[in-house]
Amino acid sequence: MAVDVLCAVCGGPTVQVQIAKKSPKVRVPRNESNSEGLSPHSEDSNPDSDEDEWGYDPQIVNEEDVEWTGSCILLGYNKRSTAIDKMYLTGRSTYQDFGHFNVDPSEDPNFPEDDPHSQCFVICDATQTSCYPIHQPCLQLLAKVLCRDANIENLDKDHSLPRHVQLAR
Repeated sequence: MAVDVLCAVCGGPTVQVQIAKKSPKVRVPRNESNSEGLSPHSEDSNPDSDEDEWGYDPQIVNEEDVEWTGSCILLGYNKRSTAIDKMYLTGRSTYQDFGHFNVDPSEDPNFPEDDPHSQCFVICDATQTSCYPIHQPCLQLLAKVLCRDANIENLDKDHSLPRHVQLAR
């Protein structure tokens, strides 16, 4: 059984989404379909049917439109870090299954170098803390909203504030 892991910002998939080979509107003759051009029995269709039919409608989206969903960056907490701030961002991460990601190392000083895999949300390994996946464009948008530019280096990962903001005490 697979576990769906979604972006913490947009709620979208963190896997490469599948585009069908043909639009469902093309596959179903109009006289056998409802007003939207879809088969009235599409939910009851044969589960052994051609896998080319599954996926997003290619008349609406194409591979380039959804390519960005296939990888993300993980926001994690390194409890063994000797720094005051313990949060880190990984390099490019790709979803494997059951909440696990393969992770490229990052330049973040808090990045735990000892494990190229990270778990998201649900922790099965007590030696790890949970991570939160964020698409690269979503993280840039978040930085732009919080810091007024898309440079993710300006985010204070521990306090959710732009680094240049000084709080009055």
